[in-house]
Amino acid sequence: MSNCDSTSSTNNWRPFLLGVILLPFEVYWVTIAEMKYGSQATALPLFIYPVFILFCLVIVNHGLLTFCNWRLLTIADLLTVYAMLVIGTSISAYGMLQDLFAVVVHPYRFSTVENEWQDLFFHYIPPHFTVSNPKILIGYYEGESSFYQLEHIRSWLYPIITWISFTLVLLTIMHCLNTILRRQWIQDEKLSFPIIQLPLNLVQPSNFFSAHFLWLGFTTVAVFDILSGLNIMFPSVPHLHLKLHDIQQYFIEKPWNAMGRTRISFYPFMIGIGFFLPLDLSFSCWFFFSLKKAITNIIDLFGIKPDTGISLFSSTVCRCLGLFGYNCFLVDPQAFSIGTSCSSITVIPNR
Repeated sequence: MSNCDSTSSTNNWRPFLLGVILLPFEVYWVTIAEMKYGSQATALPLFIYPVFILFCLVIVNHGLLTFCNWRLLTIADLLTVYAMLVIGTSISAYGMLQDLFAVVVHPYRFSTVENEWQDLFFHYIPPHFTVSNPKILIGYYEGESSFYQLEHIRSWLYPIITWISFTLVLLTIMHCLNTILRRQWIQDEKLSFPIIQLPLNLVQPSNFFSAHFLWLGFTTVAVFDILSGLNIMFPSVPHLHLKLHDIQQYFIEKPWNAMGRTRISFYPFMIGIGFFLPLDLSFSCWFFFSLKKAITNIIDLFGIKPDTGISLFSSTVCRCLGLFGYNCFLVDPQAFSIGTSCSSITVIPNR
């Protein structure tokens, strides 16, 4: 009997070895796609990079099982590889290491005599957290250089070790928090965890490949995306404008024009995730968005605006209100009475 007909035994090292091999490829893919081409796909709740790699592994695994009666990876192995890829993607993702190494050297690169950064806060920055040599930063920002030079490696060695250590500590803390909250989330509240539903169903090929409605939806969305991609490269190719359609242009009369930019988008993945969301959470998503727009129109109708010139729903105001609420109700409830008596919003007519 040929080896093709044999069934693979369980090897605990196999998924970890495969994950270690795939991680550099995936991180490089994420870095090129997001840093060079600006896709920012890791800003979405479901990472497409590990899902696509998992899909390819499932296809290979199912093909070997069908034609050779040999399973390369079990369901547990596939989920182990996927978990490794997700963690690697989250570290190299938008908002993490992609921004970190641009921020840590920014003060030394853009410090001038006029802004007085050196006198204001340079003495607060630990030297092993960043690179302060201007000669090294010239090549870092302007290119035409290489990291693989002895002087560059020496300058970056301590910052890299420092931030790797910090990242490992951060991951450990997140793991501990997950361990603490696991029972409450899974057993007591029975949360559905919508972003893991696709990977969980993907690793069960008997159900995944026989789901006709799934493939119908997949094909429909794939056609829309392919047409959109072709339209970017070849404008003569027709496509449906399904994303970031601003309806503000249709509301030009007062007070409706005060609602600001309102984009309507058709994101199939978000529609799919919405089916797994609890009803109260799904309700709050659209209700409070609509409430925000209604309040904005009412404020404009009465000619009221803050005298600071800052929008009531700007990110700065929302963060301040969130921090104030956290401090009032969770840290120091007495601060609520103090804050309400000391704070006031001055409004002036909008003439």
